[in-house]
Amino acid sequence: MWILLTGPSDLGNQYTDKIKSAFLRYFNLAVHTANSILNDPKKSEEIAASVFEKMISSPEKFFDHCKSEDHLKNFIATVARNLAKDVLKHEKIVSINSDEENFFDILENESDEDMDFKILFRDFLLSLPRETRDIFTLKIAYGYKLSEIARLLNKNVKAVQRKWERGLEKMCAYFDACGIDVKNRRNGG
Repeated sequence: MWILLTGPSDLGNQYTDKIKSAFLRYFNLAVHTANSILNDPKKSEEIAASVFEKMISSPEKFFDHCKSEDHLKNFIATVARNLAKDVLKHEKIVSINSDEENFFDILENESDEDMDFKILFRDFLLSLPRETRDIFTLKIAYGYKLSEIARLLNKNVKAVQRKWERGLEKMCAYFDACGIDVKNRRNGG
């Protein structure tokens, strides 16, 4: 990246100096913004580099769009934040797919004899809206706390807690309708 900015310029236009200046001033901002979402310094640097690669490939989108230096700074931070969110969605959120071979791995505490419960649980998860399903998967399969899930999904903790609680209510109603006492089952009964 630095070679692109300091070496001979292919841009040869009005944006060359602006890009170099923006890189020197705002690269660390882009890294910090991405790291606040990913909590991974190496990936955050890659995100920041991607921001400036986008700037090099279409500088008019950055500079013609931004009317002031503060606007450019905020725009760079926004692009870094959005790229980090995309990475987070692809790497952290587990997709629940009924055709997936490893789907039942999230229910590893269940015995093999309890396949009916596993199938019902899978069907219940698939009936949930995507975001609630992600919350359930992260909480149940990976043991994340609701506050951690909120940070991963870039959502308010109270909103995540409401979705979790509503999902639990739906789960109890779903299993009651199937004749399974989830509360008794959870307590080892």
